[in-house]
Amino acid sequence: MLKVKDILDTARNDLQDSGKVRWGDDDLLIGFNEGRRELVRLIPSANPVTTVLQFVAGTRQTITGSELLNVICNMGADKATPGRVIISIPQTVLESARPDLHTAAASGEAKYSSLIVGDKKAFLVFPPQPAVSPGSAKIVQSEPPIDTLIANIATEGIGVDDSYEAVLVAYTLYKAYSMDAEAGNFDRATGQLAIFHNKLGVSDVVQGR
Repeated sequence: MLKVKDILDTARNDLQDSGKVRWGDDDLLIGFNEGRRELVRLIPSANPVTTVLQFVAGTRQTITGSELLNVICNMGADKATPGRVIISIPQTVLESARPDLHTAAASGEAKYSSLIVGDKKAFLVFPPQPAVSPGSAKIVQSEPPIDTLIANIATEGIGVDDSYEAVLVAYTLYKAYSMDAEAGNFDRATGQLAIFHNKLGVSDVVQGR
C-alpha cells in the first residue's frame, strides 16, 4: 500500500529538488491533500465508506456523507440486524408504480430505494418508515478525505486506491509549480492540472477551471 510520502517523493523527483531546497515536505503535502479532496469531489467512488444509516420517519432519508453510492440492505431498528436486501430503482419508476409512495402504510423494513434526482445526499425508501422504531440500512457513501498531517506522511496510506498514484502526483506537481514564480512554472502547472483531469476523464472546463 502506498504511503503519502511515496507520492511526495515521486513528485520531488520530478521537480528535481531532492535536497528540499525549493519545496519542503509541508509544501508538497498541501498539494497532496488538496489533490485528494479534488479527486474525491470529481470521482466520489474513489473514497467509498460503508456505514449504517438510521432511518427517520417517512420516505425521504438523508446521508451524512457527500454523496450516496449504494443502499444495500435493512439493518433493523437496532442498526445491527442484517435483513432484507433493498432493491434500488429509479425515482420515476418507483413513483409510477406506487403513487401512494408517501402515504402507504409505514414499515420498518424497506423494500425499495431511489436516488432523488438533483440531490446527491438524499434518497427515498418504500414503504415509508414509521415514526416509532424506524429501521436502518447498510449503505455506501462517499466522504471527503481527512487531510494528512506532516507527522504522518511516512506511515499513513494515501487514502484511495493505489491506481490513483499518478493522479495525485500530477496534482501535487501542479500545486508545487503554482507556488513558484520562476519563469515557465505557470505553463508547467497548467500542464500538470491538465494531466490530472485527463487521467480522471473529466474536463477542466466543465469543472470551472
